[in-house]
This record gives sequence, structure tokens and C-alpha cells, in this order.
Amino acid sequence: MRNLLIARFVLLNIFGGAFLFLAFKLGFVEEAYNADPTWISESIYLLFVAGLVTCGYRIWQCARMLDGKHSRVTDFLLTKDREVLRVKLDSREVPIAYIGYILVTLGFFGTVWGFKVALSGVDAGGVISAETIAPMISVLIEGMSLALFTTISGIIGYIWLGFNIRLLESGHKRLYTKLIEQVR
Repeated sequence: MRNLLIARFVLLNIFGGAFLFLAFKLGFVEEAYNADPTWISESIYLLFVAGLVTCGYRIWQCARMLDGKHSRVTDFLLTKDREVLRVKLDSREVPIAYIGYILVTLGFFGTVWGFKVALSGVDAGGVISAETIAPMISVLIEGMSLALFTTISGIIGYIWLGFNIRLLESGHKRLYTKLIEQVR
């Protein structure tokens, strides 16, 4: 069981990493980095990595418990309280899910900030000649790029982390089932 859960985690993240590598090779990552002077995208990336590392650590712990190589298994068996066991397992997923929600929130904050930047460059009174419109369009495009790239970064991080959380949940369900069967 242990190797299967860890293998799924590795396979899932190799697949995600391949898409990230493809986006890097096509120039999307650099474009997103250059479009965001506010560091919102970088914050999203760092939080995503923190969530992914935490999730990987929890999956590794769950795999060890599935193999019976962790002392907490005996603690769970001694309590013989199914609700306490369920709450303990579920509580291990909550902080990681919360990181996912923060990723989306930061992405939407970047959208609002990008719209603010885009609209700050528009001056309705200055639209009299082509020379005054060009700088406004430049600021508008800069703000819209910021809005779109932060939103995309937050959503992709949330979805990728969400797949890992679902994997952790499936491991916890298998562990819960195994422990309940051992108690009977």
C-alpha cells in the first residue's frame, strides 16, 4: 500500500511538472513573471510549493501508517473511537486545503489589482490625440496582463494542489478502513 500511495503522488506531480516545464519552454512562465511587478504571482508560487511539500509529507506519513510502521497507528487502535480517528485524519487535510483557498484568493486579488492598474492609466480628458492614447493603452495592457496572469496562477495552483489533497484523502480513507477492520 505504501508504495502505491507514494507512487501516485510522484506520478501526479511528474505529470503536473511536465505541464509546467512545457509552459516554461513556451515562454508562459517568463511572461507571467515579467507581467507581475507586485510579487503576487511569486507569493502564489511560494505558497503552492509550501502546500505541495506539506501534502507530500502528509502522504508519506499516511503511507507509513498504512504499513503499520508508525506509532500513531497503535494510538488510534487503543482509542477505539471511530469519530476521534476520523476527526484526527480529516484535520490533517484542513491546513493544506486552506493553502489552496489562499492561492485562489491571491489570484483574484491580483485580478482586482490588475484592473486598478489598468484603469489608473485611462484619462477620459486626455483622449484627444493619438499621442495621448498610446501611453494609456500601454498601461491598460500592463494592468490586464497582471490581472490575467495572477488569476491563472492562483487557479492552476489550486487545481494542482486539489488533486494532491484528494490523493491524501483517499489514503486517509484507506487507513481509516484498515484501522476499523483491525479493531473488529
